[in-house]
Amino acid sequence: MNKLEHNNTIELLSMICKRPKMYFENPTINNIFRFLDGYYVSQVIHTPKEEREKCDIRDTLFWSSFCLFLANKYNKEIANKNISSCYIVEHLLKEISADENIDFDLFAENFNEFIVTTSIKEKYNADEAG
Repeated sequence: MNKLEHNNTIELLSMICKRPKMYFENPTINNIFRFLDGYYVSQVIHTPKEEREKCDIRDTLFWSSFCLFLANKYNKEIANKNISSCYIVEHLLKEISADENIDFDLFAENFNEFIVTTSIKEKYNADEAG
């Protein structure tokens, strides 16, 4: 993978999980989601309006699927379904991290397990091709 495809959340997160200190000095769940906030804001600013909807659809697929994966794996209830799945994932991971006293590794392990055990990557790439 030589280049990050436009708005491919899976590729971006894969790169961050492989070398987190390349993106932030202290790899934590909070830092990865603040990095993503900045990435998404920059993306909105620099993506033509006609392409933004396509990006949002792909991100929603990933984050909502990852959210359900975490809730099922850790038997957690999703309390507020009115916020973005990305923020629900952040909240779930922080809650689980506090219980298990681990942080960024929790994100990386679950992200990698999710990618390996689900077909989300194939669905994601199929949406991109269509």
